[in-house]
Amino acid sequence: MRDRLHGDDWVWVIDPLDGTANFARGHEAFGSILALVHHGETYAGWIHDPLTGVMACAAKGQGTWRDGAAVRLPEPPTDLADQHAALSVRFFPGEERKRLAELTQRFASQSPCYSAAQDYLRLLQGEAHLALFYRTLPWDHAAGVLLVEEAGGYAASPLSGKPYSPAAADPGLLIAAREAQWQAARGLLFGG
Repeated sequence: MRDRLHGDDWVWVIDPLDGTANFARGHEAFGSILALVHHGETYAGWIHDPLTGVMACAAKGQGTWRDGAAVRLPEPPTDLADQHAALSVRFFPGEERKRLAELTQRFASQSPCYSAAQDYLRLLQGEAHLALFYRTLPWDHAAGVLLVEEAGGYAASPLSGKPYSPAAADPGLLIAAREAQWQAARGLLFGG
């Protein structure tokens, strides 16, 4: 599928039910994600929480909105120990997963939703200051990364340092309210 994202065609990337396992268990952490991609770049993105009615959207170069109001990510606390994180480490390889799980204790709280839609909405609302994922599937992240970046945040692979692209298959994605915060979290979690 990713090869189609590089092409000349405009491609809709849709996750109608992100957080499927949560939904199946009766948990409220799920949502719908939609992105429009062209030449490997996300040009528009939407995340919708069907239970609360919250809708977040962004357009490349035009900002992010939540329920019609412009969104700017709040300045995070300076110290990582005062930040709230959504670090999903469950798909990292075995030893790396154990090492990262121990490091998550250094944040004020660590509570991923296991729904990228909900983790991105929490970032936009200032309820979480950073998020980490291993899998970088475009239907999970193309819209969310655009929403965060258009609201002043920063997203890139903590393993390679490369910016996120929905067309790339590189594992690992760290998202933060600011680039300096991203650098500090990358240093703590990955030593880079």
